[in-house]
Amino acid sequence: MSSYYNTTTHPNGTIERVWVDDTPIEVPAIRIITVRAFMQRLLQSERIALRASTDDMIVDAMDDLRMSTYVNLDDNGMAAGLGYLVAQGLIAASQATDLLVDGTEAEAYRGVL
Repeated sequence: MSSYYNTTTHPNGTIERVWVDDTPIEVPAIRIITVRAFMQRLLQSERIALRASTDDMIVDAMDDLRMSTYVNLDDNGMAAGLGYLVAQGLIAASQATDLLVDGTEAEAYRGVL
């Protein structure tokens, strides 16, 4: 891509030069999303099963999630927790990977970190 001046001559004779920079701007990936957005990535049946679980690890994780203000998709504990859900047969391994994909603008957490 490049940067250049775009010159326009107006009907009244004035000349306008505008600096144009069409170099792509790299937008950082959204890796911090709202708790609700994360929970909506799960199927309703999965959310119900997680809330109904009596497994101490799952109960603890759900309590932690409930008290959180956001979900950091890069958090090592998140990946480990999803691995545990896979091991318990509550979600598929492919879904664990899908749950950690970059967030969308609609899912992004906009509060204070």
